[in-house]
Amino acid sequence: MKKIATTIASLSFAGFAVAGVSPAPVVPAPAPVVQETALSYNNLEVDWLHTEFDDVANLDSGDGVGARWLYSMTEGFYLSLGGGWQSIDINNGGSADIWSASVGVGAYYPITSNIHLVGEVGALFYGYDNAPMGYDDNDASAYARPYVRAQWGALELQAGATWSNIDVTNEWSGFARLYFAVAQNWDLAAGVSAGENETTVNAGLRLRF
Repeated sequence: MKKIATTIASLSFAGFAVAGVSPAPVVPAPAPVVQETALSYNNLEVDWLHTEFDDVANLDSGDGVGARWLYSMTEGFYLSLGGGWQSIDINNGGSADIWSASVGVGAYYPITSNIHLVGEVGALFYGYDNAPMGYDDNDASAYARPYVRAQWGALELQAGATWSNIDVTNEWSGFARLYFAVAQNWDLAAGVSAGENETTVNAGLRLRF
């Protein structure tokens, strides 16, 4: 967890007696204040997920949960682990389970203290299980996620896109996420991800550490 570091200059006074008169104290110029970014790359987010499908293998809509963990091992880089599960309704009756898991590494470049350019790449795993007629499907792909992070006070915005090449999506999808700090280290989270075949909304909590 990174906090704003404040350097306070100590004041020193020199007293000299000249003809019985002491000069006014000399106050040196304060040392420059070094302000670190408030954007954290050490956090855990847990969300409720809702997805609407558009003409994808008779899939209708689904609800579930997702989680994402970021850990910055050194300045400018971070590790990412993510996963999710949803129960999906099928148009002709019944339901199926869809799950995903990802592991990646990211790098960020501060444009200013509160605006970062970020890029993330890694491996994505996907499963479609427990469907009617015993149809199951599992796949894996690389993924890429370029995005921007920006923060103004208690509000943070993330916006970008994710590319993956797996059987169900096989597409670019754009995303936007909003975070609002409600307590020390705790944020409310909300967002949307939309591509050619599906749209997912999320709402949850993020813990910064």
